[in-house]
Amino acid sequence: MIKDTFYNLPREKINRIIEAAQKELVTSPIHNAKVSNIIRDAGIPRGSFYQYFDTINDVFNAVLKEIEKNKQSDFISFLIKNNGDLFVSANEMFISEYEYFFKYKESHLIGNLLNITKFDNNIEIQKNNSVINQLVSKIDLTDLNIENQSLHSLLILLFITISENVRLSVTNSQDKQEAVKSFTQQLNFIMHGAKKTQK
Repeated sequence: MIKDTFYNLPREKINRIIEAAQKELVTSPIHNAKVSNIIRDAGIPRGSFYQYFDTINDVFNAVLKEIEKNKQSDFISFLIKNNGDLFVSANEMFISEYEYFFKYKESHLIGNLLNITKFDNNIEIQKNNSVINQLVSKIDLTDLNIENQSLHSLLILLFITISENVRLSVTNSQDKQEAVKSFTQQLNFIMHGAKKTQK
């Protein structure tokens, strides 16, 4: 369990611990990860670590939550920048995630994140309606023939599609141009659907 004492820390100290834990996820397979490396890099005593977390897996869950929070914030920023255009923003979100994770393609990060909580399924986003509602409020609905409940489902589908494409592109060392082309094809399919329009 991630304890309240962790979230009550000053933001600078939280960031230090998150960065140290992420460094461990980058450099070691999860079964070889060590608390000693994290506390050394974060500059905290071992006793403090266990005031914040029950186990090493809990600090890795904190890393995952931080990554998810940053993704949500980025997507909102893209929506604002693109005047609420959902599909342009989804494309930019894919590129941003691809670039972030491609830096770590030779590391253990992606495999470790997948082992922690099925990163590719965006569990946190699916569970968190307030995140979905925050995103919905930034979307321009003018050109969308969709109701609010369906919009929630569409957002979840987009997040899953983004994450799955990032995971496959990076693990297969697909270059950026190929990755974007493949994702854009899927995005267009979601945008236009499989059904012919009625004449």
